[in-house]
Amino acid sequence: MREIKFRAWDKEEKKMFRVDRIDFGIFEIDSNVAIRPYPRVFLYNNKDDECYWINDARDFELMQYTGLKDKSGKEIFFQDLGKDRRGNIWRVDEIPRTAGWGMTCISDTGAHDECYPQLLSYGWIVMHGFEIIGNAYENPELDIP
Repeated sequence: MREIKFRAWDKEEKKMFRVDRIDFGIFEIDSNVAIRPYPRVFLYNNKDDECYWINDARDFELMQYTGLKDKSGKEIFFQDLGKDRRGNIWRVDEIPRTAGWGMTCISDTGAHDECYPQLLSYGWIVMHGFEIIGNAYENPELDIP
């Protein structure tokens, strides 16, 4: 069974955080019970040792861990960017009408003719020497559409 975890990009602070908790809960205002219209998340940043709640899901981008690691053992999350051994850059995405995580080739070196969407799998990571080089939020210069 794979570990379920998330990270979040704080749009205002422009920082990546580990998600410690997600709260979809019910809360009370002046003795009236209400359901939170958007989830809130509790974020923790290891680098700066800071943590806080973000109360509106529109203020952050949530990214789920895929359960896979790259060739160096780094965890792969949704919206990560990686490079294969031929130098092509790939973004971890959802591929429509599939049951798993996908890879979208965003920079084709021309080293081969098959830079088309792929399903992300352990076998693909090993075969292509996939290594994480950043993500779409912290490294937008790498995320060429």
